[in-house]
Amino acid sequence: MKKLNLWMLTAILTVSGGMTLTSCTDKSDNPVEDSPSVQTRTTFENQLSATLDKAVRYQNLPITMHATDVLTEFIEQLNMEALSPQIGQIIQSVLTGSLPQTFSTLGDKEAEAREALKNTFSDFQAEQFILTDANKVLSGVSMTFTEGEKEMKYETGIGSGLTIAYQNPKKNEKSELKLNFTGANDGATLFLAKMGNIIPVAVQFPQAISFTFTHAQGDSQEELMTGAVTLNAAEGKKFISVKGSEWTLGVGANSASPNRYELPMAIMHHYADGRVDGEAGLAINDEIVMYVAIQSQGNPYDDAKMEEYKALREKGPLFAAFYEVLSMFNSQSGTAQLKVMGDLEFDLDVKDVAQAMLALGSARQLYDSNPAKEDMDKLTAQLNQSFTFKVKQLSTNIEGEGTLVTANIDGIFRPSVALRFKGETDYKVMWEQMSEKDHANYESLLKSFDEPGRKLEKLFKAVKQKIGEARNAIHF
Repeated sequence: MKKLNLWMLTAILTVSGGMTLTSCTDKSDNPVEDSPSVQTRTTFENQLSATLDKAVRYQNLPITMHATDVLTEFIEQLNMEALSPQIGQIIQSVLTGSLPQTFSTLGDKEAEAREALKNTFSDFQAEQFILTDANKVLSGVSMTFTEGEKEMKYETGIGSGLTIAYQNPKKNEKSELKLNFTGANDGATLFLAKMGNIIPVAVQFPQAISFTFTHAQGDSQEELMTGAVTLNAAEGKKFISVKGSEWTLGVGANSASPNRYELPMAIMHHYADGRVDGEAGLAINDEIVMYVAIQSQGNPYDDAKMEEYKALREKGPLFAAFYEVLSMFNSQSGTAQLKVMGDLEFDLDVKDVAQAMLALGSARQLYDSNPAKEDMDKLTAQLNQSFTFKVKQLSTNIEGEGTLVTANIDGIFRPSVALRFKGETDYKVMWEQMSEKDHANYESLLKSFDEPGRKLEKLFKAVKQKIGEARNAIHF
């Protein structure tokens, strides 16, 4: 559950100003000033102050999200209704050069292909399937949506990649997303969809799909985002399914406008038994700001639990997207490691990932409406039941235990991280132990993550809406 848990960890950092810093014990209970535990806490706090001071220099995430803003607007403007008249042409493009395959002619790959089909469509029986090469089908296809027009310009044989463009003549601007297929066409063959519920379709992916997103206004053009996506099957395997096969998905993206931020590594490895692990890192101007590693464990949720967790759909686009992925990769538990600025490391033992996300979503909604303490207490308790964590400061080699408490910060109740170091009996949230400068840096850092989070939620919402509109246009 990699990406899912990544969203959960991001939410922990952003929801309600999550990791707030007040004291949850009376100062009279503190150890004497020269005790080893006080020295440990003081050393930890001094280094944390230095880390926050360093991290705040990278609070330009809202600025670098310019590419996300333009991409969101681009997606919002696509008219899926205009796509409808072109569906026949597009389907014909898919079928052209695609050969019906009979399972019995696959030789030693027959059993593998049948198993992949079964794991994709458990109730579907077929002796044939359509095998289509994504490179041949999509390269040279161009779709252009124009503001104020219901018709879409659809062309084939244009260039070497798939191009989707949106243009606004009144503003003299154009946004363009282009996919290029690189490497030999011998990558994974994935069963993706049923064509009219009659015959399954298997899509052969290239070794990599690179993408470029540009925006032009008048004579000025900027390249906002570039990246690549790779999909690889386990060694020796040809046919895979999303749920029942072993495969690895890699994603990389970066932006150069106006400051460079990168996702230099996001790798998701899915095992045939449903387990998922992986890692991802966010860098700004070549310095890794955040890194996360995930390993899923445990049994999948039963149907009753999945029905219960449908409430995630109402917590916002990010949480709704989480639920959709959870329905495919639904291990209940796992472990996660989060590193901030290469120094502060959180190790989490997640007992119920869906419950944690549901509580986080509810906490965020409550925070926006000035919650009562008893309401936030319930959600804090749910979070503590869902996961436990420890913290380690790599530069000082200091380790501590963590928990969440409900704290009143600036008149608003919110779940807050509290730590306990060796020699201490009580957990403390650090806010009262820190300087006003640390407070300002911390709040600034949280804000720098919160605004991009909201922008990404808006992007997820736009994507989800357009997928729904496309389904209605295609009548699948």
